[in-house]
This record gives sequence, C-alpha cells and structure tokens, in this order.
Amino acid sequence: MTRKVGLLCGREFSFPPAFLERVNSLGRPHAITADPAGGCWFTEWAGNRIGHITPTGGVTLHDLPVPAAEPHGITVALDGTVWTALETGAVARLTPRPRS
Repeated sequence: MTRKVGLLCGREFSFPPAFLERVNSLGRPHAITADPAGGCWFTEWAGNRIGHITPTGGVTLHDLPVPAAEPHGITVALDGTVWTALETGAVARLTPRPRS
C-alpha cells in the first residue's frame, strides 16, 4: 500500500506509509526546492540531513557532518550544487556526483 504525497515540485509521488511515517516523525521536513532534472531536494530539520527525490520517486538521504545542524532553507545552484542554511548560523554545500 502506498500513499499519495500530493504535488511536490510539480509532480505527484507515492511512497510506502512506513517511509512517510519515518520522515514525518523523525526527520521533520522543513523546506523543499525543485532541481533542473525534475527532482526535489528537501531538508529534514530534526533528522539533521537533506534528501533528494528523483523524478521517478527514488529517495536518497545525505547526513550532515555537523551534529544538530538543523537544516532549514534549501536551494539548488545552476551548477547543481545544493546549499542549505543551518540553524547553527552556517551554510552547508552538497555537490552531487554526476550519474554514470
């Protein structure tokens, strides 16, 4: 069984209930932004990580190297670099690896 998440970055995604429960209760999603490839990047404020949803619904989570960073806002630069503002007063950068 899956549940619809509604429109995320112009697409409707379906995810298993266990995944949604974990993200919503443990991760506490905060911000979301689209990327040029049709996917979405989001922050998990309480989970101390950022995540990516591909256009086909695949999910990848990236832990932040700083404990209790509490990522808030997020954006994707033209070169594909992902930037997120941290509650600690800093910013974090993630440069995704090119897909082969």
